[in-house]
Amino acid sequence: MHPGGDARAYVIDATDKGLASCALAFLQPLPPAPKYPKGLAARIHAVAAEPSYRRRGYAKAALATLLEHLEQHSVTRYERPCTKGSVSGPTPRS
Repeated sequence: MHPGGDARAYVIDATDKGLASCALAFLQPLPPAPKYPKGLAARIHAVAAEPSYRRRGYAKAALATLLEHLEQHSVTRYERPCTKGSVSGPTPRS
């Protein structure tokens, strides 16, 4: 559907050869509208950190980098569903 695929992710490697944190979004086409002129949305599917790497800013950094990338690639609408028990944070830019 999109050059480079329909998903975008940023990963922060752990110092012990594992994963410290990641942020993942899926791209979706939209009918173009005045607020969404490029007709492209991103659904933030996951933002996570390995328990031993939490409270260090890694998840926030992965999400911030993902949002910057999406903005640079003409995404104009964001969805971020939350589940019961998820930690709330800043709302992605719209």
